[in-house]
Amino acid sequence: MLGKFRGALWVLSVEVGYCKKLAFDKLILFSTGLKLNVCKGPDRNKTCTQNDQKVSYAIPLEIIYLTPLNNWNPHNLTYKGDERLDHGKTVTADGRNGGKTKTKAYDGVNSKIYYITPNRFFTGNETNVDAADTTKDLVGVLDPTGEVRQVRASGVRIFLPDIPGVGILRQRYPIMPIHVEGSTAWKEIQAVGDFLMESKKHANLFRDPLSGQDGGQYPPEVNTDTDLRTGSSTNLTKVGRHRHEVILDKDEVTIIKSGGNVTVVTTENSGHQHTVTIKWHKKKGFYMALCDSTEITRPFAVKCWDKHSARMAAVPNE
Repeated sequence: MLGKFRGALWVLSVEVGYCKKLAFDKLILFSTGLKLNVCKGPDRNKTCTQNDQKVSYAIPLEIIYLTPLNNWNPHNLTYKGDERLDHGKTVTADGRNGGKTKTKAYDGVNSKIYYITPNRFFTGNETNVDAADTTKDLVGVLDPTGEVRQVRASGVRIFLPDIPGVGILRQRYPIMPIHVEGSTAWKEIQAVGDFLMESKKHANLFRDPLSGQDGGQYPPEVNTDTDLRTGSSTNLTKVGRHRHEVILDKDEVTIIKSGGNVTVVTTENSGHQHTVTIKWHKKKGFYMALCDSTEITRPFAVKCWDKHSARMAAVPNE
């Protein structure tokens, strides 16, 4: 990387380093630092000039991942530039505060009030987990035809609201200073990270049991006696909605998680019970592979004559 510079020392260009994507270089004028004497002529009559070219290096405090939302403007809302200029100030003129009526909605957007993403693009609310996230949840903005559009902020957040089919995405990640590595605090943060990112693996360490998507408790990674519950029946023409339970001892759990299967009889409910064969899926957990039959069906299709969902949830300890 060449930094072109013509100063008091008549320096035209100087090489200050190679390309660094995650570092910044800046020429500085501090008096401290090394200097270089350049001398000409014989020893007795030589003339010397003191040269110095100093560079400061820095790394960013965080990494920010940008998205197309910053430019996506399907409602064609008018951008009025700097919020300090007269045209930009019209966005909030006459008491406009982002309300849902034509008299209170923002009149376009500016450099500070930048809401252009349609509200329906998200399903969740703003996730304000830090003071750095100061955006409003939902505002009204007038489009060029005078219609109020309900929109969300399009700038950078720590977490984006829930996007259907995608989930919650993080945009900002701090860069931790390396001098803390090895300290007690650093080790604890690393442990908490593993604890949260691999919660099923460390489920037995939680004070309160974890809950799965269907409300059931995540099975602990260490094999123990496990009480499982079938999914609710869906064939309501023959019997009311109900579930069944089975109890697996730790040896049966080990067999299932090792790729085998175990056949057991469920508890009785609504005047009947089932004989089920249970298997394990790495991502979806326990499921009924067979029910009252040796007929092979799709792994997660409904099972049994009364159509229970195949996935089985661990029953929380009462």
